[in-house]
Amino acid sequence: MFISSSIPVEIYTIFLLSSSDGGKIIFGLLMMGSLAILIGLQPAIGRMIDAVKRRTLIRWLQLSSLVIEVFIFIAWYLNAVPSIILLSGFLMYVDVSEAFYFNAMSALLQTISGTGSYVRSNGLSEISGQLPSMIGPAMAIPVLHFLGPRISLLLSASLASVSLLLISFLNEDYIPPRRVRGRNDKMAGTISVIMAFPKQVVLIYLLNFPFIMVMVGNLVKPVFIVSVLHGGVADLSLSEMGYAAFAAMTGLFMSIFPVKNEMASAFLFFSIYLAGIILMPFASEFAIYMILQSLHGIGNPGTRISRNSFVMRHVPRELHGRFSSSVSMFSNITRISILAVFTAEINLVSPVDLLLTMGIITAAALLMAAVLKRSVDMRPLSSGIPLPVK
Repeated sequence: MFISSSIPVEIYTIFLLSSSDGGKIIFGLLMMGSLAILIGLQPAIGRMIDAVKRRTLIRWLQLSSLVIEVFIFIAWYLNAVPSIILLSGFLMYVDVSEAFYFNAMSALLQTISGTGSYVRSNGLSEISGQLPSMIGPAMAIPVLHFLGPRISLLLSASLASVSLLLISFLNEDYIPPRRVRGRNDKMAGTISVIMAFPKQVVLIYLLNFPFIMVMVGNLVKPVFIVSVLHGGVADLSLSEMGYAAFAAMTGLFMSIFPVKNEMASAFLFFSIYLAGIILMPFASEFAIYMILQSLHGIGNPGTRISRNSFVMRHVPRELHGRFSSSVSMFSNITRISILAVFTAEINLVSPVDLLLTMGIITAAALLMAAVLKRSVDMRPLSSGIPLPVK
Protein backbone atom coordinates (compact mmCIF):
# COMPACT_ATOMS: atom_id res chain seq x y z
CA MET A 1 0.00 0.00 0.00
CA PHE A 2 2.82 2.39 0.90
CA ILE A 3 4.72 1.84 -2.35
CA SER A 4 1.52 1.94 -4.45
CA SER A 5 0.55 5.33 -3.10
CA SER A 6 3.20 7.37 -4.96
CA ILE A 7 3.16 5.52 -8.31
CA PRO A 8 0.56 7.71 -10.14
CA VAL A 9 2.68 10.82 -9.52
CA GLU A 10 5.84 8.94 -10.49
CA ILE A 11 4.35 7.77 -13.80
CA TYR A 12 3.11 11.28 -14.61
CA THR A 13 6.58 12.72 -13.89
CA ILE A 14 8.35 10.03 -15.93
CA PHE A 15 6.06 10.63 -18.91
CA LEU A 16 6.71 14.39 -18.79
CA LEU A 17 10.47 13.91 -18.65
CA SER A 18 10.53 11.21 -21.35
CA SER A 19 8.59 13.38 -23.82
CA SER A 20 11.34 15.94 -24.58
CA ASP A 21 15.07 15.93 -25.26
CA GLY A 22 15.78 18.18 -22.28
CA GLY A 23 13.50 16.10 -20.06
CA LYS A 24 15.40 12.91 -20.90
CA ILE A 25 18.63 14.54 -19.72
CA ILE A 26 16.95 15.77 -16.53
CA PHE A 27 15.50 12.27 -15.96
CA GLY A 28 18.95 10.68 -16.22
CA LEU A 29 20.51 13.34 -13.98
CA LEU A 30 17.81 12.79 -11.34
CA MET A 31 18.47 9.06 -11.31
CA MET A 32 22.22 9.68 -11.06
CA GLY A 33 21.70 12.20 -8.25
CA SER A 34 19.59 9.72 -6.31
CA LEU A 35 22.26 7.05 -6.70
CA ALA A 36 25.02 9.43 -5.62
CA ILE A 37 23.08 10.15 -2.43
CA LEU A 38 22.49 6.44 -1.86
CA ILE A 39 26.15 5.59 -2.36
CA GLY A 40 27.11 8.18 0.26
CA LEU A 41 24.46 6.95 2.70
CA GLN A 42 24.86 3.21 2.10
CA PRO A 43 27.38 2.47 4.90
CA ALA A 44 25.21 4.36 7.41
CA ILE A 45 22.06 2.66 6.12
CA GLY A 46 23.57 -0.81 6.56
CA ARG A 47 24.68 -0.10 10.11
CA MET A 48 21.36 1.53 11.02
CA ILE A 49 19.37 -1.49 9.80
CA ASP A 50 21.44 -3.76 12.05
CA ALA A 51 21.51 -1.37 15.03
CA VAL A 52 17.80 -0.38 15.19
CA LYS A 53 14.59 -2.39 15.14
CA ARG A 54 13.61 -2.80 11.49
CA ARG A 55 9.94 -1.97 12.10
CA THR A 56 10.94 1.36 13.67
CA LEU A 57 12.93 2.33 10.57
CA ILE A 58 10.04 1.41 8.29
CA ARG A 59 7.61 3.53 10.28
CA TRP A 60 9.93 6.57 10.11
CA LEU A 61 10.26 6.17 6.33
CA GLN A 62 6.49 5.99 5.92
CA LEU A 63 5.98 9.05 8.11
CA SER A 64 8.59 11.10 6.25
CA SER A 65 6.93 10.28 2.90
CA LEU A 66 3.53 11.35 4.23
CA VAL A 67 4.94 14.72 5.38
CA ILE A 68 6.77 15.35 2.09
CA GLU A 69 3.71 14.54 -0.03
CA VAL A 70 1.57 17.00 1.93
CA PHE A 71 4.30 19.65 1.69
CA ILE A 72 4.61 19.25 -2.11
CA PHE A 73 0.82 19.43 -2.52
CA ILE A 74 0.67 22.71 -0.59
CA ALA A 75 3.64 24.20 -2.47
CA TRP A 76 2.11 23.17 -5.82
CA TYR A 77 -1.34 24.48 -4.86
CA LEU A 78 0.13 27.87 -3.90
CA ASN A 79 2.34 27.96 -7.02
CA ALA A 80 5.26 28.66 -4.72
CA VAL A 81 7.62 26.51 -6.82
CA PRO A 82 7.33 25.37 -10.49
CA SER A 83 5.61 22.00 -10.62
CA ILE A 84 8.37 20.33 -12.65
CA ILE A 85 10.88 21.15 -9.90
CA LEU A 86 8.56 19.80 -7.21
CA LEU A 87 7.86 16.62 -9.17
CA SER A 88 11.52 16.07 -10.02
CA GLY A 89 12.48 16.48 -6.37
CA PHE A 90 9.73 14.07 -5.36
CA LEU A 91 10.92 11.46 -7.89
CA MET A 92 14.45 11.77 -6.52
CA TYR A 93 13.24 11.40 -2.93
CA VAL A 94 11.19 8.30 -3.81
CA ASP A 95 14.23 6.67 -5.45
CA VAL A 96 16.36 7.17 -2.33
CA SER A 97 13.75 6.34 0.30
CA GLU A 98 12.46 3.21 -1.46
CA ALA A 99 15.98 1.75 -1.69
CA PHE A 100 16.32 2.25 2.07
CA TYR A 101 12.80 0.89 2.56
CA PHE A 102 13.41 -2.34 0.63
CA ASN A 103 16.70 -3.00 2.44
CA ALA A 104 14.92 -2.62 5.78
CA MET A 105 12.04 -4.84 4.63
CA SER A 106 14.46 -7.54 3.47
CA ALA A 107 16.14 -7.56 6.89
CA LEU A 108 12.72 -7.62 8.58
CA LEU A 109 11.69 -10.61 6.45
CA GLN A 110 14.70 -12.59 7.68
CA THR A 111 13.73 -11.73 11.26
CA ILE A 112 10.13 -12.97 10.99
CA SER A 113 10.78 -16.01 8.75
CA GLY A 114 11.60 -19.51 9.91
CA THR A 115 15.05 -20.82 8.96
CA GLY A 116 13.61 -23.58 6.80
CA SER A 117 11.17 -21.39 4.88
CA TYR A 118 13.33 -18.64 3.38
CA VAL A 119 12.49 -19.47 -0.25
CA ARG A 120 8.76 -19.67 0.49
CA SER A 121 8.89 -16.42 2.49
CA ASN A 122 10.79 -14.64 -0.27
CA GLY A 123 8.29 -15.96 -2.82
CA LEU A 124 5.37 -14.57 -0.83
CA SER A 125 7.30 -11.34 -0.31
CA GLU A 126 7.78 -11.06 -4.07
CA ILE A 127 4.00 -11.25 -4.52
CA SER A 128 3.31 -8.53 -1.95
CA GLY A 129 6.26 -6.51 -3.27
CA GLN A 130 4.92 -6.61 -6.85
CA LEU A 131 1.32 -5.78 -5.97
CA PRO A 132 2.20 -2.06 -5.88
CA SER A 133 3.49 -2.28 -9.45
CA MET A 134 0.13 -3.68 -10.51
CA ILE A 135 -2.14 -1.62 -8.29
CA GLY A 136 -0.20 1.64 -8.68
CA PRO A 137 -0.15 1.77 -12.52
CA ALA A 138 -3.75 0.50 -12.70
CA MET A 139 -4.72 3.22 -10.26
CA ALA A 140 -2.66 5.80 -12.17
CA ILE A 141 -4.79 5.72 -15.33
CA PRO A 142 -8.15 6.77 -13.74
CA VAL A 143 -6.55 8.86 -10.99
CA LEU A 144 -4.47 10.97 -13.39
CA HIS A 145 -7.40 11.28 -15.81
CA PHE A 146 -10.10 12.27 -13.32
CA LEU A 147 -8.17 13.83 -10.42
CA GLY A 148 -4.92 15.00 -11.97
CA PRO A 149 -1.40 14.62 -10.56
CA ARG A 150 -1.74 17.27 -7.87
CA ILE A 151 -4.77 15.74 -6.16
CA SER A 152 -3.17 12.30 -6.42
CA LEU A 153 -0.54 13.54 -3.96
CA LEU A 154 -3.29 13.74 -1.32
CA LEU A 155 -4.28 10.17 -2.19
CA SER A 156 -0.63 9.16 -1.72
CA ALA A 157 -0.51 10.79 1.71
CA SER A 158 -3.77 9.09 2.73
CA LEU A 159 -2.53 5.61 1.76
CA ALA A 160 0.82 6.25 3.47
CA SER A 161 -1.00 7.11 6.70
CA VAL A 162 -2.97 3.83 6.53
CA SER A 163 0.20 1.80 5.97
CA LEU A 164 1.80 3.60 8.90
CA LEU A 165 -1.05 2.36 11.08
CA LEU A 166 -0.91 -1.21 9.76
CA ILE A 167 2.83 -1.69 10.32
CA SER A 168 2.33 -0.97 14.04
CA PHE A 169 0.48 -4.31 14.37
CA LEU A 170 3.49 -6.33 13.18
CA ASN A 171 5.42 -8.17 15.87
CA GLU A 172 9.19 -8.29 15.55
CA ASP A 173 11.50 -10.13 17.95
CA TYR A 174 14.77 -8.66 16.64
CA ILE A 175 16.79 -6.97 19.39
CA PRO A 176 19.98 -5.39 18.05
CA PRO A 177 23.05 -6.88 19.79
CA ARG A 178 24.98 -4.51 22.01
CA ARG A 179 28.13 -4.97 19.95
CA VAL A 180 26.24 -3.59 16.94
CA ARG A 181 24.67 -0.70 18.82
CA GLY A 182 27.90 0.28 20.55
CA ARG A 183 30.68 2.43 19.17
CA ASN A 184 33.29 -0.27 19.69
CA ASP A 185 31.64 -2.74 17.35
CA LYS A 186 34.29 -4.86 15.64
CA MET A 187 31.84 -5.19 12.73
CA ALA A 188 31.41 -1.43 12.66
CA GLY A 189 30.39 -0.82 9.10
CA THR A 190 29.77 -1.81 5.52
CA ILE A 191 33.39 -1.27 4.45
CA SER A 192 34.51 -3.76 7.09
CA VAL A 193 32.19 -6.38 5.59
CA ILE A 194 33.61 -5.79 2.11
CA MET A 195 37.20 -6.14 3.38
CA ALA A 196 36.40 -9.30 5.35
CA PHE A 197 34.33 -11.09 2.69
CA PRO A 198 35.26 -9.65 -0.74
CA LYS A 199 34.51 -12.75 -2.84
CA GLN A 200 31.17 -13.37 -1.17
CA VAL A 201 30.07 -9.75 -1.68
CA VAL A 202 31.19 -9.70 -5.32
CA LEU A 203 29.37 -12.97 -6.11
CA ILE A 204 26.05 -11.67 -4.76
CA TYR A 205 26.71 -8.34 -6.51
CA LEU A 206 27.12 -10.10 -9.86
CA LEU A 207 23.90 -12.04 -9.25
CA ASN A 208 22.23 -8.67 -8.67
CA PHE A 209 22.74 -7.58 -12.29
CA PRO A 210 19.17 -8.36 -13.42
CA PHE A 211 17.98 -5.89 -10.77
CA ILE A 212 20.67 -3.36 -11.77
CA MET A 213 19.51 -3.53 -15.38
CA VAL A 214 15.85 -3.27 -14.39
CA MET A 215 16.75 -0.02 -12.63
CA VAL A 216 18.75 1.25 -15.63
CA GLY A 217 15.77 0.21 -17.75
CA ASN A 218 13.66 2.70 -15.80
CA LEU A 219 15.44 5.33 -17.91
CA VAL A 220 15.80 3.44 -21.19
CA LYS A 221 12.47 1.59 -21.41
CA PRO A 222 10.18 4.66 -21.12
CA VAL A 223 12.25 6.39 -23.81
CA PHE A 224 12.04 3.22 -25.96
CA ILE A 225 8.26 3.04 -25.50
CA VAL A 226 7.68 6.75 -26.19
CA SER A 227 10.28 7.27 -28.96
CA VAL A 228 10.40 3.93 -30.80
CA LEU A 229 7.00 2.35 -30.10
CA HIS A 230 5.19 5.75 -29.94
CA GLY A 231 3.38 4.88 -26.71
CA GLY A 232 1.83 7.11 -24.06
CA VAL A 233 1.03 7.17 -20.34
CA ALA A 234 -1.27 4.15 -20.63
CA ASP A 235 1.48 2.12 -22.32
CA LEU A 236 3.96 3.03 -19.60
CA SER A 237 1.41 1.87 -17.02
CA LEU A 238 0.73 -1.37 -18.91
CA SER A 239 4.46 -2.07 -19.11
CA GLU A 240 4.77 -1.76 -15.33
CA MET A 241 1.65 -3.85 -14.74
CA GLY A 242 2.77 -6.62 -17.11
CA TYR A 243 6.15 -6.90 -15.42
CA ALA A 244 4.58 -6.94 -11.97
CA ALA A 245 1.97 -9.55 -12.89
CA PHE A 246 4.58 -12.05 -14.06
CA ALA A 247 6.79 -11.22 -11.07
CA ALA A 248 3.89 -11.97 -8.71
CA MET A 249 3.18 -15.25 -10.51
CA THR A 250 6.86 -16.17 -10.19
CA GLY A 251 6.72 -15.44 -6.48
CA LEU A 252 3.57 -17.57 -6.13
CA PHE A 253 5.15 -20.47 -8.03
CA MET A 254 8.32 -20.39 -5.90
CA SER A 255 6.34 -20.14 -2.66
CA ILE A 256 4.38 -23.27 -3.61
CA PHE A 257 7.36 -25.15 -5.06
CA PRO A 258 10.39 -23.84 -3.13
CA VAL A 259 13.74 -24.77 -4.65
CA LYS A 260 16.42 -26.52 -2.60
CA ASN A 261 19.44 -25.28 -4.54
CA GLU A 262 19.10 -21.49 -4.46
CA MET A 263 22.34 -20.87 -6.36
CA ALA A 264 21.39 -23.07 -9.34
CA SER A 265 17.93 -21.46 -9.35
CA ALA A 266 19.49 -17.97 -9.39
CA PHE A 267 21.53 -18.82 -12.50
CA LEU A 268 18.50 -20.30 -14.25
CA PHE A 269 16.34 -17.21 -13.72
CA PHE A 270 19.30 -14.93 -14.52
CA SER A 271 19.45 -16.64 -17.94
CA ILE A 272 15.72 -16.05 -18.49
CA TYR A 273 16.19 -12.35 -17.79
CA LEU A 274 19.19 -12.26 -20.13
CA ALA A 275 17.11 -13.72 -22.97
CA GLY A 276 14.56 -10.93 -22.52
CA ILE A 277 17.10 -8.09 -22.52
CA ILE A 278 18.89 -9.46 -25.60
CA LEU A 279 15.67 -9.80 -27.65
CA MET A 280 13.87 -6.63 -26.48
CA PRO A 281 15.74 -4.18 -28.77
CA PHE A 282 14.25 -6.02 -31.77
CA ALA A 283 10.63 -5.49 -30.66
CA SER A 284 8.84 -3.50 -33.38
CA GLU A 285 5.40 -3.48 -31.75
CA PHE A 286 4.20 -2.90 -28.21
CA ALA A 287 2.67 -6.41 -28.02
CA ILE A 288 6.06 -8.00 -28.77
CA TYR A 289 7.69 -5.71 -26.22
CA MET A 290 5.20 -6.88 -23.58
CA ILE A 291 6.00 -10.54 -24.30
CA LEU A 292 9.70 -9.86 -23.75
CA GLN A 293 8.89 -7.73 -20.70
CA SER A 294 7.28 -10.87 -19.25
CA LEU A 295 10.71 -12.59 -19.39
CA HIS A 296 12.03 -9.75 -17.26
CA GLY A 297 9.04 -10.22 -14.95
CA ILE A 298 10.05 -13.86 -14.50
CA GLY A 299 13.84 -13.61 -14.62
CA ASN A 300 14.60 -10.74 -12.24
CA PRO A 301 12.18 -11.77 -9.43
CA GLY A 302 13.21 -15.42 -9.72
CA THR A 303 16.87 -14.42 -9.43
CA ARG A 304 16.09 -12.13 -6.49
CA ILE A 305 14.08 -14.74 -4.57
CA SER A 306 16.83 -17.33 -5.02
CA ARG A 307 19.62 -14.86 -4.26
CA ASN A 308 17.95 -13.39 -1.16
CA SER A 309 17.13 -16.85 0.19
CA PHE A 310 20.76 -17.88 -0.31
CA VAL A 311 21.92 -14.76 1.58
CA MET A 312 19.45 -15.31 4.43
CA ARG A 313 20.66 -18.86 4.81
CA HIS A 314 24.33 -17.89 5.12
CA VAL A 315 24.40 -14.37 6.62
CA PRO A 316 23.59 -13.88 10.35
CA ARG A 317 20.69 -11.57 11.19
CA GLU A 318 22.90 -9.01 12.92
CA LEU A 319 25.11 -8.80 9.81
CA HIS A 320 22.33 -8.78 7.20
CA GLY A 321 21.93 -5.02 6.89
CA ARG A 322 25.63 -4.36 6.36
CA PHE A 323 26.16 -7.28 3.97
CA SER A 324 23.18 -6.21 1.87
CA SER A 325 24.40 -2.62 1.92
CA SER A 326 27.80 -3.80 0.68
CA VAL A 327 26.12 -5.41 -2.32
CA SER A 328 23.88 -2.36 -2.80
CA MET A 329 26.85 0.00 -2.73
CA PHE A 330 28.59 -1.85 -5.58
CA SER A 331 25.27 -2.10 -7.41
CA ASN A 332 24.59 1.63 -7.08
CA ILE A 333 28.09 2.55 -8.24
CA THR A 334 27.50 0.36 -11.31
CA ARG A 335 24.10 1.91 -11.95
CA ILE A 336 25.36 5.48 -11.69
CA SER A 337 28.29 4.69 -14.02
CA ILE A 338 26.00 3.20 -16.68
CA LEU A 339 23.43 5.98 -16.25
CA ALA A 340 26.13 8.64 -16.64
CA VAL A 341 27.07 7.23 -20.05
CA PHE A 342 23.47 6.58 -21.10
CA THR A 343 22.30 10.06 -20.06
CA ALA A 344 25.09 11.66 -22.07
CA GLU A 345 24.11 9.59 -25.10
CA ILE A 346 20.31 9.46 -24.70
CA ASN A 347 19.64 12.06 -27.42
CA LEU A 348 22.51 10.91 -29.65
CA VAL A 349 22.08 7.13 -29.59
CA SER A 350 18.93 5.15 -30.29
CA PRO A 351 17.33 3.47 -27.23
CA VAL A 352 17.62 0.28 -29.31
CA ASP A 353 21.42 0.51 -29.10
CA LEU A 354 21.24 1.28 -25.37
CA LEU A 355 19.16 -1.87 -24.80
CA LEU A 356 21.68 -3.91 -26.82
CA THR A 357 24.49 -2.53 -24.63
CA MET A 358 22.55 -3.53 -21.51
CA GLY A 359 22.30 -7.08 -22.88
CA ILE A 360 26.06 -7.32 -23.47
CA ILE A 361 26.86 -6.07 -19.94
CA THR A 362 24.35 -8.49 -18.40
CA ALA A 363 25.81 -11.44 -20.31
CA ALA A 364 29.31 -10.53 -19.08
CA ALA A 365 28.08 -10.39 -15.46
CA LEU A 366 26.46 -13.84 -15.76
CA LEU A 367 29.69 -15.32 -17.14
CA MET A 368 31.82 -13.78 -14.35
CA ALA A 369 29.41 -15.03 -11.68
CA ALA A 370 29.57 -18.56 -13.10
CA VAL A 371 33.37 -18.49 -12.93
CA LEU A 372 33.53 -16.94 -9.45
CA LYS A 373 31.02 -19.22 -7.70
CA ARG A 374 33.42 -22.16 -7.93
CA SER A 375 35.86 -20.52 -5.50
CA VAL A 376 33.43 -18.87 -3.04
CA ASP A 377 32.73 -20.34 0.40
CA MET A 378 29.90 -18.65 2.33
CA ARG A 379 30.53 -20.47 5.61
CA PRO A 380 32.98 -17.91 7.10
CA LEU A 381 30.12 -15.36 7.24
CA SER A 382 28.50 -17.28 10.09
CA SER A 383 31.43 -16.37 12.35
CA GLY A 384 31.20 -12.64 11.67
CA ILE A 385 34.11 -10.34 10.89
CA PRO A 386 37.34 -11.65 12.43
CA LEU A 387 39.05 -9.55 15.06
CA PRO A 388 42.20 -7.77 13.86
CA VAL A 389 45.47 -9.44 14.84
CA LYS A 390 47.43 -7.37 17.38
